[in-house]
Amino acid sequence: MAKKVTITEFKANCAEILEELETGGEPITITKRGRPMAVINQVVKQPKKKRSQTNILGSWAGRAKIVGDIVNFSPWDALREK
Repeated sequence: MAKKVTITEFKANCAEILEELETGGEPITITKRGRPMAVINQVVKQPKKKRSQTNILGSWAGRAKIVGDIVNFSPWDALREK
């Protein structure tokens, strides 16, 4: 059963209520004049994805095209059609 809290009580004790949600895990229903306005649930933490170095380095593969001399670069070389 979800815990019910009035909107006034939630505004006054927001930090404590959210701390209770984190430890208890039970959803909290916020009411206004006895009617439900919102339900707050605990977020399910997912493990972070580990990005490999090769994935980062190869992420532009096939997306860019080298046009002209990349050592002695002139901005006008990029505009020239070949």
